[in-house]
Amino acid sequence: MRRTARSDLVRRFQERSGTMTDLGTIHGQRQYPPPDAESFASFYPYLPWTVHVIPDVVKGIAHAAGRDEALTGSNRTMIGVIQGAIIEIPGLLDEPVGRLLCLADLYDQLATDTPNETKTDLGKIRATVAEATDLTLRVARALYLLGEAEYIPTTLEHMSRALVDSIECDLSALQTQVRAELERLVAARYAKRVGDTYIFLNTQQRGFQDKVRDRQERIQRESYELIEAFKSYDNENALRFDKVPIANREKVFKLEIDGRVAYNSGEYPVLRVYSPFQHSFDPTLADDTAMKQRSQERNEAILIRLGAVSGLHSTLALAVATETVINEVVASATASENEKEIARQARQIDLPGHRADVRRLLGQAVRGAKVFYRGIAYDVVSGSSPSDAMRATLTDILPHMFPRISDVPHLSLIHISEPTRRTPISYAVFCL
Repeated sequence: MRRTARSDLVRRFQERSGTMTDLGTIHGQRQYPPPDAESFASFYPYLPWTVHVIPDVVKGIAHAAGRDEALTGSNRTMIGVIQGAIIEIPGLLDEPVGRLLCLADLYDQLATDTPNETKTDLGKIRATVAEATDLTLRVARALYLLGEAEYIPTTLEHMSRALVDSIECDLSALQTQVRAELERLVAARYAKRVGDTYIFLNTQQRGFQDKVRDRQERIQRESYELIEAFKSYDNENALRFDKVPIANREKVFKLEIDGRVAYNSGEYPVLRVYSPFQHSFDPTLADDTAMKQRSQERNEAILIRLGAVSGLHSTLALAVATETVINEVVASATASENEKEIARQARQIDLPGHRADVRRLLGQAVRGAKVFYRGIAYDVVSGSSPSDAMRATLTDILPHMFPRISDVPHLSLIHISEPTRRTPISYAVFCL
């Protein structure tokens, strides 16, 4: 009978080997074995990685509690944890072949080792999170446990695999459900998102994060503060399109961003960039007709309106708020050492992640920009990077600005202007 059951499991895996391998593969800093037919049959009803990660989860819980890595309680061996879930989950033994136990199912077996405040928080999920369901609680439990495994990033992809409960699981559909529950937990301030990872918050971390969220909401309402914060991103690669290739040479432009000179103050003509943060001060920036007219009136400049990217305002506000609260807590004479340690961890982990998100969204804004010159609007062409895409677009426009440049090979192009005129006039000057 046992040989027949094992053969049946091997066959089930082989019938869906590609899907099963995907369901059971984790990409962490430590190698966790992906399933094959034999290991699937051996570890069933678990996927192999779920069993292999238990020691890392236990180690993380123990370190957080400041004790050794041994399991506590009367039945706290590895085998006890694995068997306990099989025995104690109602109706599991009556389920058809194909039902899987996932990391979230192991929470009850590890609850004895979980800090009391975390158990209390998880116990309140159903009552305190808006529209919470059983899945909300399972996602929260999985996020807590997976977060204790040092070598596995708690990304959406890994979180979804920590909730796979059947060999018939549609991973794409599950990811959609898990993402919604993770965002629900973030909105309820039980979790935070840093880059692509989600982090379950303990009580003290939640207090720090509450300060950040409150500051973020205030900053997000202040357009001027966002514009000031945006200045620190002038050096980002996405905005370095001030040197444009044309006719086997390079034209250097003065680059202005939101009215300030960012690069090449002595060059001419001008690339005048308008960020999405300027729209609250000048609503006409969103009007293509008005921008075309503006470019006709200012033919000494190429106007670049960066794309309005969802999340850019809130992400920049989050980065600024995080840095501000970190500095306040670290400098505070009344903050506890534990609060300061949470702030230092946020400086090391959260702040770089938030800034990376701003850079990513800024790149999208450059790719989604619209360029205006002499009454014509141009979409940004494709390119290997946002700045390459913008340079390629400008390369297509420059012949309209310098129509005779290709007739003068191997010469350098500079500009002079007549500063005493009310309307500047630029002259292209070719130098040996």
